[in-house]
Amino acid sequence: MLRLLALGLCTTAHALAVGAVGAIPLLRCTAPALHLSMSSDEALWASLKARIAVTEESAGAPPPLGIEDIGADCMGPADVVEYVMRSMKADADAGAASLLSFAVKYDGDKTEDHLGQLQPGCFGTPAALLAYYRTSPRYTILADMHEWKCMGPPDTSNYARSAVQKLLVRGERGNWEELFVNMQLADVAEGVGKRWLITTVYKQGSAM
Repeated sequence: MLRLLALGLCTTAHALAVGAVGAIPLLRCTAPALHLSMSSDEALWASLKARIAVTEESAGAPPPLGIEDIGADCMGPADVVEYVMRSMKADADAGAASLLSFAVKYDGDKTEDHLGQLQPGCFGTPAALLAYYRTSPRYTILADMHEWKCMGPPDTSNYARSAVQKLLVRGERGNWEELFVNMQLADVAEGVGKRWLITTVYKQGSAM
């Protein structure tokens, strides 16, 4: 009698197990598929929101920088160019101030070198630099720039201590024009160590 009861329990347990296993494919074809679809939608929305946030952030003026933010370990040549150009696009005065803050300081009043490259560090104030933009046929676009884009990463030389970034810039209704930003890695006496500074800026005379 006990042997028959045990056999019956084993048979019932086997039947339940077979029934449970047989039900699993149905669950795998429905609930997991719905769950994956929801996860995919959420991922797409998150990606879209992230892209919108980056676009909105890049369209406005960048946040102020502290002394701990400007060292070469935090800002490379590409970061310096992006910060200055975003400032310039958002507001001409802010752009001039930003450029001066990253410029090598020169003694004297020679605003351009022998190649016609602008030496922003020769100007004492952002207002003086901005006034120069507005009276210079070559650099007037920097006082009213509406769009800019980098043409690839910066080119480095001198054992990665010098860099030049090629860009395209244009006004509200103008054509694209080439702009070059020349930089060097310099030691500074601000407790920062090394940082990337802008030596000269050069814009091609002809529009593209």
